[in-house]
Amino acid sequence: MNDYEVNSSISNDKKLAKITMEGLTSYAELLEKQESASPAVTQIRRIVDELGAYWDVDEKHNWIGEFAKRALGRISVDIQEKDRIATINGLFSYAKEMGSAQGADELERILEIPPVIRQIGEAWNMEKDWIDNICSSIVEMTELLQTPLGMTMKY
Repeated sequence: MNDYEVNSSISNDKKLAKITMEGLTSYAELLEKQESASPAVTQIRRIVDELGAYWDVDEKHNWIGEFAKRALGRISVDIQEKDRIATINGLFSYAKEMGSAQGADELERILEIPPVIRQIGEAWNMEKDWIDNICSSIVEMTELLQTPLGMTMKY
């Protein structure tokens, strides 16, 4: 498996969740430096909150406080390539688990993930084909969630 392959076999992996949350926080920091008060920072913060709750990540760690400090430029962390890849894999895993666990009830939240992945991939100069494949997989999953069961069966 090369660095840009999707690792979708990870389920509720706390380490991946933490890396994903750290990566999202680094991305929000970058956004804040580029465009002060970017609405995307609020979106990323909400996703970090949701990931923490969904994956039940380290309740003792002050993710919101760290997010605020970093997004406001008080702390700066450079994220390594392997952690950037893990961040994208974490978002993919999150969307996939949401689809499996909540299904069509969470389509809006699931469909929010591909544009975020694309934005991060572009900001971090990641392999475009890999990013496109991940986003397409998420969209295809949501299309299947919207298809009535009877329409998917062939007689």
